[in-house]
Amino acid sequence: MTNVTAESAGARILIIEDDPAAVELMRAQLHGEGYSVDSASDGDQALERVRETEPDLVLLDIMLPKKNGFEVCRQIKGRKAKRSIPVIMVTALNDMESRAKGIAAGADDFLSRPVDASELAARVRSLLRISRLHEELAEESRAARESGEKLEMQQKALRAMSTQLMQASHLKYEFIVNMSHALRTPLNVIIGFSEMLQDRLVGELNEKQSKYVGNIRESGGELQQLIANVVDIFKLDTGKISLETTEFALKDSIDSVLAAYESTAHDRRIKVAVEVAPEVARISADPQKLSTILDNLLSNAFRFTPSGGSVSVTAEEREGKVWICVADSGVGISRQDCEKVFSEFFRVPDPGLATGAGSGLGLAISRKLVLMHGGDIWTESEKGAGARFIFTLPLNRN
Repeated sequence: MTNVTAESAGARILIIEDDPAAVELMRAQLHGEGYSVDSASDGDQALERVRETEPDLVLLDIMLPKKNGFEVCRQIKGRKAKRSIPVIMVTALNDMESRAKGIAAGADDFLSRPVDASELAARVRSLLRISRLHEELAEESRAARESGEKLEMQQKALRAMSTQLMQASHLKYEFIVNMSHALRTPLNVIIGFSEMLQDRLVGELNEKQSKYVGNIRESGGELQQLIANVVDIFKLDTGKISLETTEFALKDSIDSVLAAYESTAHDRRIKVAVEVAPEVARISADPQKLSTILDNLLSNAFRFTPSGGSVSVTAEEREGKVWICVADSGVGISRQDCEKVFSEFFRVPDPGLATGAGSGLGLAISRKLVLMHGGDIWTESEKGAGARFIFTLPLNRN
């Protein structure tokens, strides 16, 4: 259902972006919020559209043909017009230099790439609200210049609102981190005592007691992982995580992650295969974050693969990039869900043979980590025909 608000009704959004896929994704998200959306693919076309259509807000990419985003922003903000158009610049997650240049050019706010749908809607809605307040204040100022005291109070309130918006993201992160610490302390006690009971350190257990203690330990582990995933998502979204790139052997990294699934593969008779092409035997990436990506993909592969099935990891060079594929012979994913699986908290409906619930965050984290490396990730699957999760990394990352 379209979410039409007072801010979105009739609002015109101009997307300045030369990537058609990114344009269509943001267009679909903004249409869902009730906005009218137009687009431009280069700097000259963008400035022409601004003059012709007078949009209510601009979403501006930095890397554009003809004129870059900074120059476009400066010209938009330098117009001699009766109203200022708010500009949101789209930058890489940790690109502080571009953000500093964007501020100097007059940008009003920033969005990290990849653009999250809920954050996009919130930022656009907030800036439109502030822009309307600016326009109302300007109109009141023209109509009643002598009421300076009232105008000053309204401007102070507007400045305070802007400050609160800037602080909101940081406060949200601090809240999540503090809550995670508060939850982990009693959770560690629960897991620790359940392990003691499982190891018979405080006496023997009958079969039913042993089963219940095992359920407690397993559920505690799932909750522990969920807390860690939530914290990781917020760290990624707020730029608290950075890449530590080094050169390493790719197969060693894959084998290290697979070692955690040896017992599962043995118990369920799942065949595991690894094949790494010689040209990608050693790669440059962040080994810890690559392990996280692989672990999330393999966790899904083993969860959705039935007994007697197969899981494989292959790596090769294609188009000057490292292509890594995690494939399984499991229940598969419907075509309409192939893109949704990378959304936060999304779970494939009616997984059938899947074991374990999953948090719905692992694939979202993997996507963010792949994009941090400058790669891409997608899935190829059909219901009942297994799934292939493929991600790319730059072959040589300096």
